[in-house]
Amino acid sequence: MIYGSPVTFPMEIPAEVYRSPNAPPDPELRDLPQITDAQTTGLRLQATLAKALPGIKEAGSMTNVRRMEAEQYAAEIGRSFDISRRQQKISQAIARAKGRQAETAAQPRTNEATRAGSSRSRYNARRAKGRSFNAAYNYGYDPNESMR
Repeated sequence: MIYGSPVTFPMEIPAEVYRSPNAPPDPELRDLPQITDAQTTGLRLQATLAKALPGIKEAGSMTNVRRMEAEQYAAEIGRSFDISRRQQKISQAIARAKGRQAETAAQPRTNEATRAGSSRSRYNARRAKGRSFNAAYNYGYDPNESMR
């Protein structure tokens, strides 16, 4: 038992093109222009000029102009790289200076410098203590008596 119609070729469903009622009308298609010469020689020469243009003596085959444009482009690129190269040198010099400062700050001090620094701080501590004692005496307070 066969169901439906027999299929001997692919079924085609016609595509429905939706057209809005508010859309403008389709433009009319123009007719194609007439082809004057339908042979291959006529088609090949259809977009060419009747005769060649005369050569330009200064440009020649345009090699000189291309070379000049390439030289100008290379000069402009070189100038831009000079700017970035200078900026890079400056930043490297600043980084080297910061590195030297950090290295000198991180190096251990010599014994002489350590002794001088600690003796100076002992001197400053004695001086501050002396000032406080002098201020106490000025206000009528004897710090030596209060310790007994």
